[in-house]
Amino acid sequence: MTTLKRFGSALLVGLACGVGVAQEEATPRGLTLFALTKPSTGAWRLVTLGPAFTASLYRRPDLSWARLGVSGLRMESTQAEGMLALGERAGLKDTPTQWLLLDPAGQLQGSGVGQPSLLEVEGALRKRLGALPWDALEGLLRERPDHGEACLARAEFTLVLAGRSYFGDPRPRTMNYTVLLPQAQDALEKLLAVPGWPWQVELSLNPFPRNRLGGAPEVTLTERRQELGGSREYASDPKDATAPLTRQASATSGTPWVPGAIGPLPTALPLARLLFEDARDFSPQLQRMAKEVLAALASDPASPRLQGNAAFLLRTLAEVDNEKADRLLVDLAGVVPLPGQAWPPLPVIHAAANVLGGYSRWAELLDTMRVWSRQPERLFLDPSTWSQHLQREGTLRAYAATARSWQEGWDVLPAALTDLRRLTGGHYSELARLALRWARLPLAPSEEREALFKQAFLPPQAPPPMPAPFPAWQLEVKNPTDLDFLREASARRASLNQWLPTEWHLLPRPSLNQAWRLSLGEAASTGDEELPAPEALADRLLAGRPGRLWVASDRVGRAPESLGPLRLRISLLLQRMPCRDLEPMLAGDLSRSLLGAALSPDGLDESLWFTEARHAIPAIEEHLQRWPVDDERWGALAFWTAFVPAHRGPIELAEHLPSLRAGLPTQLCLPPAVHVRVTEQLQRRKAWVALRAWCEPAWEGLLSLGNSAEPGRTLLRDLGPVVAGPLEAAYAALGQTGLRRRLQEARRDLEGGTDRSRRP
Repeated sequence: MTTLKRFGSALLVGLACGVGVAQEEATPRGLTLFALTKPSTGAWRLVTLGPAFTASLYRRPDLSWARLGVSGLRMESTQAEGMLALGERAGLKDTPTQWLLLDPAGQLQGSGVGQPSLLEVEGALRKRLGALPWDALEGLLRERPDHGEACLARAEFTLVLAGRSYFGDPRPRTMNYTVLLPQAQDALEKLLAVPGWPWQVELSLNPFPRNRLGGAPEVTLTERRQELGGSREYASDPKDATAPLTRQASATSGTPWVPGAIGPLPTALPLARLLFEDARDFSPQLQRMAKEVLAALASDPASPRLQGNAAFLLRTLAEVDNEKADRLLVDLAGVVPLPGQAWPPLPVIHAAANVLGGYSRWAELLDTMRVWSRQPERLFLDPSTWSQHLQREGTLRAYAATARSWQEGWDVLPAALTDLRRLTGGHYSELARLALRWARLPLAPSEEREALFKQAFLPPQAPPPMPAPFPAWQLEVKNPTDLDFLREASARRASLNQWLPTEWHLLPRPSLNQAWRLSLGEAASTGDEELPAPEALADRLLAGRPGRLWVASDRVGRAPESLGPLRLRISLLLQRMPCRDLEPMLAGDLSRSLLGAALSPDGLDESLWFTEARHAIPAIEEHLQRWPVDDERWGALAFWTAFVPAHRGPIELAEHLPSLRAGLPTQLCLPPAVHVRVTEQLQRRKAWVALRAWCEPAWEGLLSLGNSAEPGRTLLRDLGPVVAGPLEAAYAALGQTGLRRRLQEARRDLEGGTDRSRRP
């Protein structure tokens, strides 16, 4: 286990230094949802005058005090004269302990004698704020126990409090931990019971392992440059200059919840980190998560969220049971990728290297990296993804070089770095450092070690060229009338439009000795004096080589409920629109997958889309009632409701979703990505009434919040432009010039106030 932690720490820091999949820690998603428009106690202070708070006040199993801390309440003890004077004015004299509740402006809002009473403090806060943030969450869970976002918020919160490190207690088990652990396990089980969670919850690509124990000395790139004489010649990125090569941040970093230093919940605690800290206690839940995410990934193998979830679970299960981690690794390698997709993806590759290298299983690591290296499928070659292919192949080679250095010796590294530089283009610098980060290196100081470091900081070379894709079919036609007929058939007939425009070309050739000629690259040409029927021509094309749309349709036929193949076929079908023969297939795929599309309304069969919309809308609304932060499904709802004139669009669902603050619309609880998806779809479909109905309440709510406090002004600044622009477009399209002028004035006032606030 020690070796795993050492190697895992090293590789994870390698990712953090920029080898392709690292991400910064994200704010807890569930808690964030309830923080956007909640009654905030941020900057409120609960001050004790006299003896400090007792430890038992915060160590008790009751979560209420902790909830106040999560909502931003600062708790402190002081003997400052100003506070003592404030207590005297409140009538608190000659008592050993007094407490004061101060609002953000420093005004006294509550006071009492002795240690602060939970009921008194909550009562004073409710009197001023009307409700506490946790009230909305508990009320929502009573009303809808299957609300995914609320279950996620509860799971995040209980996992934080159940963590042994969070209270700063060095003992392995405290009474608090023992009591809170079952609550955390139960909260996680309830989250896992909500349908669709693997698609909605992004765990982390970069979990925090425990502190490294023993192993090689910590060496930073700065120190390595010093070994090279302090030259700046080898620094390719300023942030890499001080990044540790084998050091990882402590899992206990963050705001400690200890007496005298009570603060809000740290703003960066992804669910993955919380689970990783006590993986053994959550072993059953982790195994269930692995099984469900594996099934979801088999359905949608191109999903970055699911790839990250699988990588996290692979690393975490290795902390619990090597056999379970090995089984998951085999299952992940056996997932059938989409046509043209390289498998496994980068997150799984890094996680596998963590697990295998962590236990010094170098032979297995080397064999695995070699087996996973393969050329891209030429039928699906895309110049825009060639750089990603080079990065993936380079990552496999970098880990293979690390494994070989332990099996064969460090002298294999110079040639391995040379190959990396030749084959990976601009990715060389990061991949060379990845290869050396945990490789078996020469002892320092030595000329060999210095030469390796110099080689790692060499500038990259030009990337190797992408292989030539498969040639397109060439159909040459002598008679212009026949050419026009085939052009019409290729655009309208289902038998021929399986081949995309880039996969076959129709060419006029008056000099032909026959009516038509068909060829594929350098293959022998075939032709005849009589023009073939479209169906016969399609059979001949299919026998020669199927097109990408045919390949995607074949995969959909073998896995009709899988989301990934449907996404692939949708993307290919959109390239053939408008096409009346393919339109039913596109509408059915979008309806089954609960997705929308950037599709022009011109020329569509409205009756077809209306029928499919009647099936898609209820399923999308049911999903969003559980996971209201799913911006992709909000966009789909805006897409489908535009085909149903009697439906009022996304606002119809938003009005029935519970708002997290009385008097404010539900839209203000949704992130900007949701508004972007909804407004883009409504504008594309020219659903101006629905667009106004969605944006207008949100804009008015933002204005009311912006006049209240700093959190409201921040939300207005971040969300205002996303809502105001589409609302102005709706006013213009509807001819409501007065409302549009008023909106423009409000936006100018907002921008002017923002500019003035930034002036020195």
